Amino acid sequence: MTAIRIQNAAVDRPRVDVSPPLQKELVRRREQLKESYQEVLDRQAQAENQLQVQIKQLKQQREDERGEHQETLRSIQEVTVRREEAKKRMEKERKEQSQKEQDVRAEQEKLQSKREGLKQEQTELERKIGTLLAEQAKEKQEWDAELASLTKLDNEVMQSVVRETEREARAEVLSLESRRDLLLVSLEEAENEAEATLSFLKAAPPTLEWLQLKQQWEARMAGVQQLKGNLRDQFDTQIQHVRNGSMLGSLPIISPPKLPSPPSEVSDTHNTNPPSQSHPRPPR
Repeated sequence: MTAIRIQNAAVDRPRVDVSPPLQKELVRRREQLKESYQEVLDRQAQAENQLQVQIKQLKQQREDERGEHQETLRSIQEVTVRREEAKKRMEKERKEQSQKEQDVRAEQEKLQSKREGLKQEQTELERKIGTLLAEQAKEKQEWDAELASLTKLDNEVMQSVVRETEREARAEVLSLESRRDLLLVSLEEAENEAEATLSFLKAAPPTLEWLQLKQQWEARMAGVQQLKGNLRDQFDTQIQHVRNGSMLGSLPIISPPKLPSPPSEVSDTHNTNPPSQSHPRPPR
């Protein structure tokens, strides 16, 4: 847009002479800014591609670990069910054994002649009960150990999920910082252009037209600096939200700042100086 204005100005009125060294210096500075801007764009594109790949890998890993976590929960539930069934079976067997002992005592009272045989039977039965209780105690111990192991594994999986969530948040913060730096490039270029133009205008003859143009460029400089501050504040706010647990996709998209057009050149229709004393064209 600036180049179009310069061409239109060249058609409508005489061009203002610029010394060759100064024109060469302005062109060189502009080319340096363009090259720097392109390098920043290339680095940003490469960084964003790498970040997207890392984020995708982290999400996939998190889904895999969630699946493992669900499988662990199912295993814990199965162990719990088996434990309850065994507990009921033990209770039932205890009740049955109690009933048998009552029957034995009743049989002893009725049949004194069979006392020795019943005593031997009772001793054998008690031995079996002891063996059964020992086996059940050992089985319960194994179940408790397995449950403790699964509980520990569940805690480790949960900690891993938390770490992956934090890693994903750091990647999203890095993405926001990279996009912020990219958007600031155009503002910094406009700010550098304004600084160069103001430096040039300070060295120009203090005519009314140049003073007005200098004020306009000073206003543009202040506007660009304000846009930079607002842009940084918006990105800082979203970065803090992400660090606090918000998802980047749930946050509003920050629009690129809209730069106002550069101030127009000094109008030659108001220039009362002779052609030999006309002012040099300010840099764009």
